[in-house]
Amino acid sequence: WYLNIVEPALQKKSWYDREKLFSIPPIARDWTAGYTPTMDQFCQLEMPTSYDVHIIGRQDELSQMEHTLLKTNNANLLLVGLEGTGRETLIQFFSQKIYYGQTHSLLAYKRVLTIDIQKILSVSTDQTVRLTTLGDIFAEAHEAGNVILVIHDLDQYVSSIEGHIDCSDILAKYATSNQVTIIATSTPESYQKYIYPNKKVYEIFTKINIEPVSVDQAISILLDLSLRLEKKYQLTIPYETIVETVFKAQQFVGALPLPESAVNLLDEAASTLSIDKQSNILTPEHIDTYLEQKLHVPTRVTNQLKQKLLTLEKSLSQHIIDQPVAIKSLSSALKNAFVSGGRLNKSLATFLFLGPTGVGKTETAKAVSKIFFGTDRSLIRLDMPNFQTSQDIVRLLGNATDPGILTEQILETPYGVLLLDEIEKANHDLLNIFLSVIDEGYFTNGRGDRVDCKNLIIIATSNAGADFIFQRLGSNQSITTDELLNELIQKNIYSPEFLNRFDGVIMFQPLSPITIATIAKKLIANLDEEVFAAHQVHIAVQEQILSDLITKNYNPQFGARGLKRIIDFEIKEKISSKLLSDEAPKGSVINI
Repeated sequence: WYLNIVEPALQKKSWYDREKLFSIPPIARDWTAGYTPTMDQFCQLEMPTSYDVHIIGRQDELSQMEHTLLKTNNANLLLVGLEGTGRETLIQFFSQKIYYGQTHSLLAYKRVLTIDIQKILSVSTDQTVRLTTLGDIFAEAHEAGNVILVIHDLDQYVSSIEGHIDCSDILAKYATSNQVTIIATSTPESYQKYIYPNKKVYEIFTKINIEPVSVDQAISILLDLSLRLEKKYQLTIPYETIVETVFKAQQFVGALPLPESAVNLLDEAASTLSIDKQSNILTPEHIDTYLEQKLHVPTRVTNQLKQKLLTLEKSLSQHIIDQPVAIKSLSSALKNAFVSGGRLNKSLATFLFLGPTGVGKTETAKAVSKIFFGTDRSLIRLDMPNFQTSQDIVRLLGNATDPGILTEQILETPYGVLLLDEIEKANHDLLNIFLSVIDEGYFTNGRGDRVDCKNLIIIATSNAGADFIFQRLGSNQSITTDELLNELIQKNIYSPEFLNRFDGVIMFQPLSPITIATIAKKLIANLDEEVFAAHQVHIAVQEQILSDLITKNYNPQFGARGLKRIIDFEIKEKISSKLLSDEAPKGSVINI
C-alpha cells in the first residue's frame, strides 16, 4: 500500500524528470504499423480501464510472458485459468508496460490489439467471409511486423462443433512465423477439451497456468482497490471489511474464483451503500446484509438459525416417526456443519441415508428442507433411476447450447436441499461427478460454466442392503450401521472411499407394527383434512378395521409407501363412492 500509493505521492517527480519523459509514448508511434484497414475495423487497443492498476502476486507470470514473447519463433502465449483469476488484467497490465516502454527494448514498439471475433461473426453469416476477414487481419499483422494479437476464449475458434468456428489453419499459417505474435486465453476444461487434442494449434503456444490467488494476495488486492472505491463512493472501508469480503466471497460467490469474486462483492456492496446512504462506513455487517439480500442465503448464524439448530431433533421427530437413532445422528451432524468453520469449498452438509424403501428417508429430506428453509420448494429432487445412460447425463448436466436440468434448478434454488433418490441406480460416471461436488462444492456443466453447490445440503438415499437388514431382523438379530456398511463394502456395492466422502452415513430401521399403526392413523387424519376441505365432510375409520387392513395387506418390503396404497385402495375408494352417490351431505361423518 505504501509503495503503490503513499511513496509516489510524497516523491512526486517533475514533468521534465528523465524517467517521466521516457514514459511518454513518442509522437506517431502508431504509424509504425503501416496501413491496416481490417485491423482498424475489427481490433481494439488492449489497455487497462484504470491507469493506476497494480498487479499483486503475478510477478512470475509476467516474467514468463515477457520471456515467451521474446522468442524468435512460436512466440505465442496461452493463458489458461478460470474466469476471474485475472487473465485479462495480466494482458492489460503487460500491454500498458509495453505502451510506456517498461519492457525489453525488443517489445517497446509493439501494438497489442484484441481481435473482436464476435464483431467479425456478426458482419456475415457466411463462414468463408468470416475466415477471409480473419485471414486479412493476420496478413496485415504479418506485414506490419510489430503487432501482438489477443484472442480471448481461443477454444471457441479452433473447433468445428456446433456454436464454434475453426480458425486452426489461419493460426497455424501465421503464428509459426516471427512476424506475428498471439496472446490467447482459455479455461482449463476447455483447453483439455478443444485445444490440447488439436495438435496444429497446441504446438504453437506456450501455456502459462493462471491459478487463483491466495487469500493473503486477495486481501492485498482489495486493500489496493479499496482506496479507489473510497474515493469513488465517498466511503471509508476498514481493514476488517476487506478480510470479511474475501472470506465471504470464497464461501458464497462460488461461480468466480479469487480475486474477481471478492472484487465484485466489495464494489457492489460499496455501490449499494452509497445509494442507500445509510452510513459512510462500509462494515462487515453491510457485506453480510448485501449478500443475504442478493442470494437469499443466510451468511451468519443468526438467532433464528440457532433456534432451529437447537430444536432440530425435536422438529424432525414431529415429522418422522420411530427413527430416533437416525434423527439424532442427522441433527448432530447438521449442527456441527452449520456451527463449525472450514467448509469454504464444500457444501453445507452431505449425507447418505441407507435403509429399506418406505421407512422415511425421502420424508426426512423433505422435513429438513421445510424446517431449515421454510418451504418444500427448497427441495431439488432427482430420481437417479432416470439417469442411467450417457444421454441422461447430458440431459442433466447440459451441453454447449443447453445448461441442463441440474444447472437450471440450482440457479433457481441456490440455498436448499439437493436430494439424490436411489443413488445406487445412477450411471457410474454420474456418481463420480456428484462425488466431486461433495469434495469441491461445485460442478462444471456441459457449457463449461462452474455451478456453485456450496449452499446446498446434499442428501443421497439408497435401498442397497435392504435384503441384508430384513435377513438379520428375520432371525431376531439386531443390526448396526457399521455392520451394514461392511456388508455393502464386501459385496462391492459401495467403496470405502465413496462412503467416507459423506459427513454422515445414517441407517433407517424397518418400521415396527406399532409404528405402522401410528403412520396409518396419521394418513387417515390427513385424508380427513383433504375430504373436509373439499366437501365439508369428516371421515372416521374404526381402529379394528384399520388394524385388520394392515394385517391382511401390509408388506414390510414396501414400508409406508405400501401402507398409503392400501388406504387409497381400501378406504379412499369407499369414501369416493359415498360422495358421488350423495350419501354424505355437508356436515356429516362417513363411518368406515
